[in-house]
Amino acid sequence: MTWQVLVRPAAEADLDQTRKWYDEQRAGLGDEFLVSIAEAFTRLEQDPERYRVLYKDFRRVLVERFPYKIFFQLRGNNVIVFRVLHHARDHTAQL
Repeated sequence: MTWQVLVRPAAEADLDQTRKWYDEQRAGLGDEFLVSIAEAFTRLEQDPERYRVLYKDFRRVLVERFPYKIFFQLRGNNVIVFRVLHHARDHTAQL
């Protein structure tokens, strides 16, 4: 099956805000964060079903190198990304 990753506006906002924060810490670090996100999206395109359901049909993939989790649901052939949140945040309140 071919999977397509679709990113919801809230997740886009999470990514933009986090990229900006990392760039303030060190020039170019925000781009490195986005590369890690792209790698996680590639894993989702290949086999999103390998990630178990955690909460209300939401699944999670961990971002390598950065302390973030991508929360998504499967709908048809689509992987819908709802949020990209830091490990320390209360995820149930954000989904």
